[in-house]
Amino acid sequence: MTTAVETGPATGPAPGVGDPTEPQRVQSDWRARYPARSVATDWPATRADRNEVDHIVVAAASVLPSERVREARRWGLPLLLDWLTDQPGGTWQQRWLASGADAAGEDWARGPEQWLRRHGKYSENRLRLMTSSLLVIVGADLVRPSLEWLLTGGKKRKLVRNMVHGRDGSGFDRLRQLCEQDPAIKLAALQDTMFRCAVIAAARGGTLADITVGDVLEILDVECAVRGRADSASATFRVLREAGVLGADTPTLQEIRSLGQRSVAQLGGR
Repeated sequence: MTTAVETGPATGPAPGVGDPTEPQRVQSDWRARYPARSVATDWPATRADRNEVDHIVVAAASVLPSERVREARRWGLPLLLDWLTDQPGGTWQQRWLASGADAAGEDWARGPEQWLRRHGKYSENRLRLMTSSLLVIVGADLVRPSLEWLLTGGKKRKLVRNMVHGRDGSGFDRLRQLCEQDPAIKLAALQDTMFRCAVIAAARGGTLADITVGDVLEILDVECAVRGRADSASATFRVLREAGVLGADTPTLQEIRSLGQRSVAQLGGR
């Protein structure tokens, strides 16, 4: 996977990126210095039994802002959990992966649709309620879809909303405030940053405070692979530094991308 390059007027091509003589050296330098968190296979919430899950998701759905949304979750969540229960595996994450939904990306709803039809429960409205409830259990950390799935199969505003209410409300509020206080960050960059951080937290677990430099670099790579671009990358990096998530001594995104030209030791001694 190549190093992500942000499009748009904020930055130009990263120094050293695109030079066919040394892409491996650039890649290995920043990967070694800033590794992303590994993909977890087991954690407490995903091992919860059905009774525990019912309490978790009801609590997560109860704080959603709209009564219409809460009603949709109330009817859709039981169906979604029934579908996952029918998949092989000992944890909710294992069942999610075994269902094939993660690998299916944008077409993941075909699995739930077929399940509803087999059980004689299919209707368009029931499928809509069922699939729209998935992000509630993502926010509750029962399953952690891949970065690729979250960037394609997930819905931007819905994912952020469920991560705010189900995972880290204060963290996202702080992030939004910092974006709004920075005159260089426009609305589109704010939305990109909020969504990007929601995706990282959903895929890797924890709160915004747990995000690492490597996590951000990784998602920029994946965005470029999935979408061909990673808008507002520099804005995301800057705000997370200002929020204290990445650390004030963390090099800028442009500096990290130029590791092929300057050594890690040189950057570390800034």
